[in-house]
Amino acid sequence: MDARPEPPEVRAEKLLRKWFGVAPSVIASAHGRVNLIGEHVDYCGGLVLPVAIPQRTCVAIARTDGKSRRAVAEGFDEAMGESGEGWPHYVFGVWEELEKCGAPRVGMFAAIAGDVPIGAGLSSSAALCVATVKATLAVLGRSMDASEIADLCRRVEHRYAGVPCGLMDPFACAVAEERKALLLDCETGEHELVPVPETVRVEVVDTGVRRALADGRYAQRRAESERALAMIAGVVGPRASLRRVSLDELHASKGAMEEVLFRRARHVITEIERVRRFVDAMRAGRLGEMGGIMDASHASLREDFGVSWPQADETVERLRREPDVLGARMTGAGFGGCVVVLRRCG
Repeated sequence: MDARPEPPEVRAEKLLRKWFGVAPSVIASAHGRVNLIGEHVDYCGGLVLPVAIPQRTCVAIARTDGKSRRAVAEGFDEAMGESGEGWPHYVFGVWEELEKCGAPRVGMFAAIAGDVPIGAGLSSSAALCVATVKATLAVLGRSMDASEIADLCRRVEHRYAGVPCGLMDPFACAVAEERKALLLDCETGEHELVPVPETVRVEVVDTGVRRALADGRYAQRRAESERALAMIAGVVGPRASLRRVSLDELHASKGAMEEVLFRRARHVITEIERVRRFVDAMRAGRLGEMGGIMDASHASLREDFGVSWPQADETVERLRREPDVLGARMTGAGFGGCVVVLRRCG
């Protein structure tokens, strides 16, 4: 029988000792997340409902003399400096952003290990950013609240990784808990933890298809949402975001925009309402209604937002035929990754 794998904090410490010959000054971690409902609405000021998954990313940091900095990640065969491509953008981006916030530049070695799948729509990059912020703040003897950490990590995604993400992923990785869904208002930052009913189990099914958010399709959907808002504003007057557009106003503006923009906006507006309805049903224990809302979300992401992929559609259809499955939908930015499943238990 195979031995259970070592936890990521142990692997991160071993990696640090192997590459740099030093013990960590601190090890910090952040959970990945799966979004129950509220997809592609965070950058439109919407409501989202992620929950933490057990998988974590751990960052071990050793403070060193001088000011040089290097980092290594599990699965890569070299330590990287500040000019490294790919995952180093997140680590060194965090360090640069902390300096802009007034943190001193100190020498550091960092080692990263984790079990959040990369490219699966489970916020592996946000978990890396949040864990790096937490570890670095501990090394420097500084602190930030969750909203400050999330905002810094969002800037790193924008400026260093080229991904125009919203607030949900870093905020969820900083705050979310297992078995408690994070209801986050991405316009105001207000949030609360809502218990998941004990009679349901949240599962994540990996379709095996990987995607990269920096390939342009995610940015395209965000740009389309912004263009739709501009077209609507030309008809009904200025609106701060699609969050502030009603379905009636959208239909009144349909003739002023391309069909694809109408469908993008329709997804955002109806998805925000689905989050509200899902939370109400979850609080009341209306399990069947929760599942139906998830099914409607998947259909909207497939038909109106165009971010589902064949393997996700096939997985959702197969799961829905299982008698104890209440609902299923693609989760994450789309084009690859995972399906989230709500299953009756007990």
